[in-house]
Amino acid sequence: MALQNQNQPALNELGKRLLQYGERLQVNAESFWNSPHFFWQIPYDIQVELAQSDLVILKGDANYRRLIGDSIAWSPTIPLNQAVPYFPTSFVTIRTLK
Repeated sequence: MALQNQNQPALNELGKRLLQYGERLQVNAESFWNSPHFFWQIPYDIQVELAQSDLVILKGDANYRRLIGDSIAWSPTIPLNQAVPYFPTSFVTIRTLK
């Protein structure tokens, strides 16, 4: 795993932990994930599947924008769980600021 080959101890540790949980990780290839739809438009069957997860990891700027709404003017002090009350389970979003 690429994370284990990084020069930063925190990334190495994350890589080790992800490998330990590897059998619990699931990659979902539903076409919704590659669509332009916002996440509050997630089809019901995917919502049901996500609700069974302990954690969903969302990566990238496009997914972040689809999660919070690209043109919605949220106050920077609003907690993410209040801006995204519709998501069916716990989630983390990873976004690179450029």
